[in-house]
Amino acid sequence: MTDWKGAACVGKYRLFFDEKPAQVEKCRAICAGCPISRRCLDYALEHREAWGVWGGMDYAQLKDEAALRGMTPPNRKEIEHGTERGWAWHRRQRAKDPNHQTC
Repeated sequence: MTDWKGAACVGKYRLFFDEKPAQVEKCRAICAGCPISRRCLDYALEHREAWGVWGGMDYAQLKDEAALRGMTPPNRKEIEHGTERGWAWHRRQRAKDPNHQTC
């Protein structure tokens, strides 16, 4: 388990799950100065985090880093129904396709 004390993102968690390019860049800048960004990245890879910015890396970068390390990459096709993450996925789909139906 990672000790999140001292993390530069404390209190800014929502920002780290906003996938707009400008927000992702803000997150990367915050991670660049974070004393635990390496542990954060390791945690995301171990837990196959598919959403958000972890250790300065977004989803595509996490997939690439997992492949470089010989780990199973995160997979966004696994929707966690009944969770905020699951609902967020459906909201994004509805924004792309107004006819999208939730499960």
